[in-house]
Formats: sequence, structure tokens, C-alpha cells
Amino acid sequence: MNAVCPVCGAGDTRPYWQKVWGAPRKSVRACDGCGSFFLWPPSSESEQAEFDRRYTDYISERGRAVEPHAKSQFSEMVEDSIAIRHADIGSWFDGVTSVLEIGAETGGFLDHLRDRGMLLVGVDAAPEYAAILNKKGYIGYRYINDVPASSRFDRVCCFSLLEHIREPVAFLARAGALLAPGGQIVIEVPSAADPLLALYELPAFKDFYFQAMHPQVFSPRAVEMLLQRAGFGRIERRFKQRYGLANHLQWLRKGVPGGAPELAAMLANGVDGAYIAALEKAGMTDTIYVAAAMAA
Repeated sequence: MNAVCPVCGAGDTRPYWQKVWGAPRKSVRACDGCGSFFLWPPSSESEQAEFDRRYTDYISERGRAVEPHAKSQFSEMVEDSIAIRHADIGSWFDGVTSVLEIGAETGGFLDHLRDRGMLLVGVDAAPEYAAILNKKGYIGYRYINDVPASSRFDRVCCFSLLEHIREPVAFLARAGALLAPGGQIVIEVPSAADPLLALYELPAFKDFYFQAMHPQVFSPRAVEMLLQRAGFGRIERRFKQRYGLANHLQWLRKGVPGGAPELAAMLANGVDGAYIAALEKAGMTDTIYVAAAMAA
């Protein structure tokens, strides 16, 4: 089987890294055509279904790997990241009446929209998450194909999800079919332009970063390519650097995640903000936000 890039279809991909967290039989390949990374060999449909079934176990294991080096519990870090996301792009949801979040987990982002009087619907493949969504009063489904085909939403959003999807173009096209006229898809993905990869090329970070639940990691250019192939246009993109200089220095000096408090205190005089601003201006960030409407 040829290692063809799942984003742009290029056949001249190259080996990039040999270690994948949680998948000892896989490696990472790079595509110079679109700037993305992907795991090789790809998972079969049955392997993906099994992974979906035990997803919460995987998340718990991942959390145990991070917490010894962090200043807060993994669940608190997740909650913080959702609050940051809402602060960053909550305005993209102003004035809308219906939202579908795919990969909603327990509905953390939908909770931030609850008081706006919208119809809120969540999709998550983990059965316990779908049950929690329904218990909270949202409409919950397990898979996007379970959402009635006649449904239409002003916003369809997926956060930290697209990198999990085996066939991203088909997924985006299905999501686009659920948009109301004038609606937008809103996406957040980790970026292949993460400075610890693209700038510092840190081996310890690569060992940690590439993981079984992310079949691919997209470059900013690749996200636009996927959306265009799925029929989207009018693409708005924002670069977001979540982790600051203290975190990066911790990786560089110790090769572990987390931001050392003593470093954070030293950098609280504006140095950290300037560092993050420079990375975002250069488009060399750990995260990308994208909003897009269907092409005319």
C-alpha cells in the first residue's frame, strides 16, 4: 500500500517520526505538498470503531500522562481550554438560532451557549457522552449520520475533532449539507505549524504530540484545501497560540509538558504576550480557528 497523503493525494510522502503515543505499530509521515502529517498505516473502519468505544479510557490514560507535569488536573485543563475557545470565537455565534456541535463530548462548549436561547444539538461517538448531552437537555446523537437529513443549522462546529476523522473531505461535505442558507461551519484544529514542531523541532515533543487518536495533523493550508474540496468558500482563518513561552521553555529544558510556575512568574511582565503575538502574526501556532460558508 502506497503512503498517499489523505489531504492532498500526493504520493511522494516521506517518513517523519517513528513513535506514536498509544499506537506502537504506527509511524508518522509528512507531506511536503500540503504541509500535513499523518499516521501510517491507516486504521481500518473496525479499528476506528473499537477506538471510539474505548475513547474515554484513552482520554483518562492521556490525562495521567500529562498531570504529573501540570499545575492542574487534566479535566480542569479541558474546561479552561473550552472557556478560552468561547472567549476567542464566541462572536462567531452571535445572532444565530441553532447550533450543531460534532464531537461535543459532555457539552462543555454548548454550556457556554445555553443562555442565548438557541437550539443546541450535540454529536459524540462515545455512548456515555451522548447520554450526558441528553441528560443536560440538549439533543444528543452518537454519529453525524444519526442527525436527521432534513435538519438545518446556522452553525455546525467541530473543535479538536477533524484531526480524528479518517475521511475528512466526506465528513466536511456531510456537515455542510446540514447548514441552513447563509450558515457557517466553525472548526478548531491543532496545527502542523506548532512552533515546538516547526520552529524548535523538539524530539521529546514529537514523542508526546503524535498520538493514536489523531490520524492526521493539518497545516493551515491543508485545512483550506479540505474545505474547498468539500464545497466551502468564504473562508476566515485565525491563528491561536494557546501555550506560551513558559510552556515552551519547560519543553526545551526538561522535555515535558506543563508550564513551570517560576518561569511563568518571570515572564508575566509582557514578554509572554509579545512572544505569543509574534507567533500568531507569523501563523506559526499550535491552533487554527476557521469559519467557512458553502461556496455559491
